[in-house]
Amino acid sequence: MKCGPFILSFLIGFLFVLPALAAPGSFSYQGQIIRPSGQALEADQVIFTIEILSPGPERCLLYEETHTINMRGSNGLFSLNIGEGVQTGSDYEDTATLNQAIQNTGLTVNPTSCAIGGSFTSANGQGRLMQVHFNDGLETVTLGQVHNIKSVPYAQSAASVDGVIASDILTQNTSGSLVLTQANLENVFDTANHDELLDLLAGTSSLYAPLGSNGASALPSFTTATPPASPQAGEIWYNSDDNQVYFHNGTSAQAVGGGSGSVSSITAGSGLSGGTITTTGTIAIAA
Repeated sequence: MKCGPFILSFLIGFLFVLPALAAPGSFSYQGQIIRPSGQALEADQVIFTIEILSPGPERCLLYEETHTINMRGSNGLFSLNIGEGVQTGSDYEDTATLNQAIQNTGLTVNPTSCAIGGSFTSANGQGRLMQVHFNDGLETVTLGQVHNIKSVPYAQSAASVDGVIASDILTQNTSGSLVLTQANLENVFDTANHDELLDLLAGTSSLYAPLGSNGASALPSFTTATPPASPQAGEIWYNSDDNQVYFHNGTSAQAVGGGSGSVSSITAGSGLSGGTITTTGTIAIAA
């Protein structure tokens, strides 16, 4: 590969696509190539190879693609949409697309080759380098200029994220009584709380009395042999053995509406009728 005396006379149209702008995921690269003789490069088939490199001494090859264009009658002018070419170097694991190669997410990648070491970790605010090669059918030439790719001003404040505008994105808000923060959101959706939320939605939560299909609330059910463990004052439940509702008064369990007396039956004495009553009945004066 030759770093030839060809001259890239001008370069316009750089647009560094930040990760927030997921579409179109490409940028324009335009210029004119002049031979050392002063003549413009013209050929039926010119193959451009674009390499996206990491900054700094690592110079890791993060992404590579080729463009084949007809430059006959072009006066040396060319225009490429970087990100829309034919990708080469299929062994890139974490940087298979241009967007992945330019994202600054802190991810450590192990690209195909690095000048120093064998990995690259991106950081917020980092740019990238772009190296251009072309072959006009006679030789492969590496343009001497390595381009720094930086974000343009408007890319710093994206109008949308893959078409989703700012008003449709959940953002942190702590004004007034609002406490919508990342920490609070993560607390609500940690494993235990998230599972309980799902139980509430499904109506299977054990923390609350669910409503039946008729709208009535069902009390927790126990038996005489297995009452609630260590009930507290004010707690209430249903006993399925005697079909009674019980509550705890802080000392013992009491049947709702039940008394604490010891009378078990009433016998009708002289001059009364109605017999012996053990549950409910009527006692009358005999005629």
